[in-house]
Amino acid sequence: MVENSGVLGWFLLNPKTPPFASHKTLFAFLWLAALTSLFVWQRNTISGFLVLGGVPVQPPPKLRPVVFCLTEFGGVGDGVTLNTEAFERGVRAISKLGNKGGGQLSVPPGRWLTAPFNLTSHMTLFLARDAVILAIQVGFFVLFLSNLNSIVLV
Repeated sequence: MVENSGVLGWFLLNPKTPPFASHKTLFAFLWLAALTSLFVWQRNTISGFLVLGGVPVQPPPKLRPVVFCLTEFGGVGDGVTLNTEAFERGVRAISKLGNKGGGQLSVPPGRWLTAPFNLTSHMTLFLARDAVILAIQVGFFVLFLSNLNSIVLV
């Protein structure tokens, strides 16, 4: 006689008894199946999860003729480093491209701490998925405006 293995084989050999004789066994199996399906369903939103693999990093879309990344201007997305100068350098570089279709400043994933800065015309500020721009608290930064020759408390 050929033995069948697995639940289906066991059920074929013993058709009168169910494969889950106890309600606790059935509940544990259904709970495990639901939890597994939840992880499989969420696998694209959990970046860096070792078992399921990380989310592949997609390059930012090219919405302007020239694309710059904030890290090219010295930006660090750790949530601690002040990135105002990096944003301002990026905006200055893009402002020179106004007649050529402008430019795009891409902010990669991370936590980007910054003080207020001005944007320019013909510019696209693109935030990648999981990129967060954090503003510093009001009153802790003095912004010198060279155009107005004044000091503004932000």
